[in-house]
Amino acid sequence: MKILFVMPKVGAWATHGIHRSPNQLYAHWAAYVRERGYADVAVIDGKAFQTPMDQLVEQVKQANPDVVVMGEQLHGYGGYGVLRHFKEAAQKIKQALPKTKIILGGLWYSAMPVPTLEENPAVDFVVMGEEESFGDLIEAIDKNKNLKDIGGVTSRIDGQIVMGPHKPLMEDLDKLPLPAYDLFPMDKYVGHTYWKPFVDMVTSRGCPSACTFCYEWDQFDPRSPSDFLKWRAKSPERVMEELIRMTILTWILKECRDSAN
Repeated sequence: MKILFVMPKVGAWATHGIHRSPNQLYAHWAAYVRERGYADVAVIDGKAFQTPMDQLVEQVKQANPDVVVMGEQLHGYGGYGVLRHFKEAAQKIKQALPKTKIILGGLWYSAMPVPTLEENPAVDFVVMGEEESFGDLIEAIDKNKNLKDIGGVTSRIDGQIVMGPHKPLMEDLDKLPLPAYDLFPMDKYVGHTYWKPFVDMVTSRGCPSACTFCYEWDQFDPRSPSDFLKWRAKSPERVMEELIRMTILTWILKECRDSAN
C-alpha cells in the first residue's frame, strides 16, 4: 500500500517573512504507520520547493499512491486560509486519480469533520483523532475492514457521512516513534526568513487553560471538548533525541547536496 503525504505550496503570516518547515502532522503520522508495517510512505513537499499546484498534482499522479494525506498540526503558515490550498489539491488529485483515497486531518479538520466532507466531495475521510486513529484507518482501507467503527475517524461510505466512535487521546507521547524527518528535504527549510536550517517541533499537546479566544481546540474531536484540557508532554530526553536526529539528518543532506554540486 502506497501512502503519500502531500503539502501544497502555501503562504505565511506577513510578519513571518519566508517561513517553511517540515509538516509535523506528516512527520508524526508517517513514522507511526511505518512502525505498524507500512513501509511505502513518502512526502511531496510543495511548500519547501515552492511547487506550483499543477506541477504538484503531476508529481502525485506519477507517484500513483493508494492514499493521499493532507492537513497540518501546527498553526505556522497562514491560519485558516491554508484550507483552500488543501481543498484545491484534493479536487485536482481526485480528478487525476479517481481511485486514490484522500484523507484530511489535524488542525481545523478535527473539529469540523462532517462539514469538511460535505464541502469537499473529493475527500473520503477526516481523522479527528491522533496517530492511532490514522493507523487504524490505513489498516482498514488496506484490509477492507468495516469503516464505520473506526474510532476518531469520519468516513464517506456509500455516499453517506458516518462518524466513528470517539477515540481517547494518547497519554504517553514518548511511546510514539521519532518523527520521520528522513522523508523531508531538511536543508530546505527556513524560519522567519533568516533562521536556517529550521524546524517547528511538537513538544506537547493540549492545554489546561482553555482560553476562549484560542484556536487550538480545533485539534480534537468536537464531541469531546474535555480532550483539549488533557495536556500531555514529551519528556526532555525525548525532545533532545528529536533535536539530535533532526540536526544529523539536516547535516547529512547538506553534505550530500554540496558533494553533488
